[in-house]
Amino acid sequence: MEIYLLIMGLLVVLSMANPIIKKEEINKLLFTAIAVILILLAGLRHYSVGRDTLQYINAYTGITPLDRYELGFSSFLNLLYKFSTDFQFLIFVSSVIIFIPIMYLIFRHSKNYYFSLYLLIAFNYYAIYLNAMRQSMGMAPRPILGVSAIKDST
Repeated sequence: MEIYLLIMGLLVVLSMANPIIKKEEINKLLFTAIAVILILLAGLRHYSVGRDTLQYINAYTGITPLDRYELGFSSFLNLLYKFSTDFQFLIFVSSVIIFIPIMYLIFRHSKNYYFSLYLLIAFNYYAIYLNAMRQSMGMAPRPILGVSAIKDST
């Protein structure tokens, strides 16, 4: 919990300093560093973090039959299992799939990266993504597709 508070404190400071930091390269570098930290925190978390993580680990390791899940998710688990039998690999790859599109969207469309990341954590969206792995992976590309659709229609 302390790490999240530390990150949020850092984001508040950087958010206020954002207008002062003149070089966009520095802002992009700081954003990328914080985004990588958030993705690593999500990907390297303990299996007890997240309400449904343990049931997906059981499916991944073969304890639970895959036929109770959608074909796409079952295929995803089978594909990952061919690369590694360690369930931490599932958590890490899922976190990358979930958070890369969100970070990309913030990076491309936010004027204040840090405030956007702060809101992601403060409004519990970050925690929700940790709690609903399968649903979050299904929703991950939607924000980018939505912004593209809005831009195409204007």
